[in-house]
Amino acid sequence: MERLALQSVDVPDSGSLRADLHALLHNAVQTFARGRGQFVPRLIREAGHHPEITDLVATVVHTRRQAYRRVLALAIARGDLAPSVDQDLMIDLLIGPIWTRLLLTRDPLTGEYVDSVVDAVLTAFSVEEAALG
Repeated sequence: MERLALQSVDVPDSGSLRADLHALLHNAVQTFARGRGQFVPRLIREAGHHPEITDLVATVVHTRRQAYRRVLALAIARGDLAPSVDQDLMIDLLIGPIWTRLLLTRDPLTGEYVDSVVDAVLTAFSVEEAALG
């Protein structure tokens, strides 16, 4: 868990906000549903009983949220996203559905589902298609 918490997340910079968000979310699904972090959802369910686990989980979450912030900052710098965008809300809306499936419903996390989450969030924030590359 400590290795996962301290590991940095690659920040994609394809020049397209949609492509970068797709890459981040697909990476999260790969990590937490099928990869080296697949134990994390089970650990989160148990974290309430162990404060030290809660702190490690918070570090993992913070590290991953920083990657989303960097992608959004790149999009703002390119003029693809308004500087006034509520970045925390946008990140919550991107990762919330993934964690709902990982922690609660355990419904499948398909590539199509991840793509639909990105598309829905970009639509909700009125990100123009032309700016998405």
